[in-house]
Amino acid sequence: MSLDISTTDFALRVYREAAAVNQSFFISPFSILAALGMTYVGSSGNTKSQMKAKLFESSLEDDQINSLMGSTMKSLNYSISSGCELYIANRLFAQSDMDILPEFRKRIQEEYSADIELLHFGKSEEACRRINSWIEEKTKGKIKDLIPNGALNSLTRLVLTNAIYFKANWKIQFDVKFTKKATFFVRQGEEKRVDMMQMEQQLPYGETGEYQILGMPYVNDKLIMYFVLPKEKFGLKDMMTKLNAKQLLHSFDSAVQTQVEVHIPKFKLEYKLQLKAVLQRLGLADMFNPQLADFSKITGIPELYVSEAFHKAFIEINEKGSEAAAASAAVIMNTVSVRPKRLPPKFIADHPFLFAIVHRPSRVVLFIGDYYGNLSA
Repeated sequence: MSLDISTTDFALRVYREAAAVNQSFFISPFSILAALGMTYVGSSGNTKSQMKAKLFESSLEDDQINSLMGSTMKSLNYSISSGCELYIANRLFAQSDMDILPEFRKRIQEEYSADIELLHFGKSEEACRRINSWIEEKTKGKIKDLIPNGALNSLTRLVLTNAIYFKANWKIQFDVKFTKKATFFVRQGEEKRVDMMQMEQQLPYGETGEYQILGMPYVNDKLIMYFVLPKEKFGLKDMMTKLNAKQLLHSFDSAVQTQVEVHIPKFKLEYKLQLKAVLQRLGLADMFNPQLADFSKITGIPELYVSEAFHKAFIEINEKGSEAAAASAAVIMNTVSVRPKRLPPKFIADHPFLFAIVHRPSRVVLFIGDYYGNLSA
């Protein structure tokens, strides 16, 4: 049992709901699931049933969901001096006079390694500053002002937050002297000039009838970034309507070491997701409804509901590697192995593509996005 299908399926569903046409998109599905997972621990009744149905595989039992989230987070949390840093932090900010049930406190501490900090939400600006400064610190300054002014008030009781930070060097780095200006085809009739990195190396590679897939490992072999490039120049939207979680994970697994010529743009993206609206469209309605929400396992009283959900993410890709951060507050296609040929296949990412950063042992998608040539979204 693992969370690979749940996180990938959730990532693709959020993508379909939220990604704007011809605009770059970037989120951390695992960060969002971690924040929602803590909320799930405190849920009951129909709210709980709805969350389970929309967030996790039906075959997973409650204890499995929580232990899997916990074990996955523990396996992801490491900091390595030789070119790789990855850590995840969870914190629950609670109203200072609120009585949190000992069982809930114990479970989020044990399973999510989540700290609890008491705040006075009546002093809303002060509380907002404190939460934002915690997130900014945990993401090394990459995610600022996650909670907007006015989002907290004297009725606020809980803010569940998750922050994830990742920075790593490629196992095989691009040579800066080969980076050249190149044309990126955004859509029919629109082009942009980008800095295109280039190399020819043995890398995980595969293709289907619809797309090519390239893996770029980091110095820590447990982490890899995959690029999924439609063969149809403007075919990303169509590809994404057909792609499911099992197909995508199968494609990742099927990529084989191949000598390949690589052209990938340098880019930097910052993305803010209107998470509440997206989750409501995905069918998570009860948790946001004061009359229907049931989070009685948090305090023993039924009056709690989720008033807002926020998510921000940042990524930078360059010749050395990647830096990424995010924060959240509350039919298999056969991949065709490529036989060695005299000329290596070309992976030229000069049109919109999908990318994902994956933890190889668990197959959990930490970050996912697409690139349309724009530097920020």
